[in-house]
Amino acid sequence: MIEVFATNIQHMKDARVIQGLFSIVFPKFEINFDLSDIDNILRVESATPIDPHSVMYYVQNLGFSIQVLE
Repeated sequence: MIEVFATNIQHMKDARVIQGLFSIVFPKFEINFDLSDIDNILRVESATPIDPHSVMYYVQNLGFSIQVLE
């Protein structure tokens, strides 16, 4: 299962911090960023279902905006 999000994360330093935190909070998720894309993409992949609201809540609590990319 894959979910793709648009974010306002612009710096790889921030992306690395989020990746590290996600590995603790969501250990079954594999995440990566495409900050060269205009939407500053966050891609979440997992063998189990992904609750997009949990991902968005967590990222928003870190001070970033995020929405599901459709």
